[in-house]
Amino acid sequence: MNEARFDPQGLRDRLLAGVLSVEEAIATHQAVINAKSAVL
Repeated sequence: MNEARFDPQGLRDRLLAGVLSVEEAIATHQAVINAKSAVL
């Protein structure tokens, strides 16, 4: 349980996952904007 507290690899993976989810959210938002522009 203690080694889970400081796990550089796990921390890096979680950080990477967070960055990817942010990029995905931005890409999705951009796609929604593009779709609205196409409709209008």
